[in-house]
Amino acid sequence: MLNSSQKEYVIKRLMEDGQISRNHCLSHYISRLGAIICDLKKDGFEISGDYEKVGNGKDFVYRLLNAEQLKSQGNCTTNADSLQEVSA
Repeated sequence: MLNSSQKEYVIKRLMEDGQISRNHCLSHYISRLGAIICDLKKDGFEISGDYEKVGNGKDFVYRLLNAEQLKSQGNCTTNADSLQEVSA
């Protein structure tokens, strides 16, 4: 089972920045970003992902495609009660 605060953090980053990276999540002790993204897709978030070059390596970055739609529907809240409603 995913920690809801991790899911909340990922939603917040996606809504505010439009993207979140694997390395960023690892630096915040979120190691199962793929599982969180899978759950968010089931909840109606449209997310794409691809590798990006960073320095001498690469990082996997997820981008939120339907942020405006989610904001207009009110599905972008990040508190635990609302997350359960969105997930239901």
